[in-house]
Amino acid sequence: MLALARARNADLAPEKFLAVPSEELPALAPFDVVTAVLCHHYCDEVARARAVARCFARLAPGGVFVAFENVRAESDAGHALQRRRWAAWQREQGRDEATVQAHLAREGTKFFPIRASQHLRLLSDTEFEIVELVWRSQGQAGFAARKRD
Repeated sequence: MLALARARNADLAPEKFLAVPSEELPALAPFDVVTAVLCHHYCDEVARARAVARCFARLAPGGVFVAFENVRAESDAGHALQRRRWAAWQREQGRDEATVQAHLAREGTKFFPIRASQHLRLLSDTEFEIVELVWRSQGQAGFAARKRD
């Protein structure tokens, strides 16, 4: 993604594009855009809030934060269905049952998906002015949030 961004923005210095964990964003001049793609679902609740707060803090006024994450279904029944579908897909790809079960067991220990509604609330609680769900497909969702001018 960074190579594509650099290519499409050749007028910007390559060092303007960083690949660092959210919570380690350097204290450079404020950013116009910060993205976090498929990374915060590996954070527990405290670490996720800290990472989002760091993204917010490093944005310039009017800056945009974009995040895409694996998400949990809104209901417990929906979540159970989501897990069954994920397990079935893995089996269809040829994974053995032990591997499927080990992968599912990561939830709550190494993998912490939250509901889309919880993502929206976290972004609002972090004081983003505009918070939107911009994309959703099965167990993944995309969010965009704008910092007040």
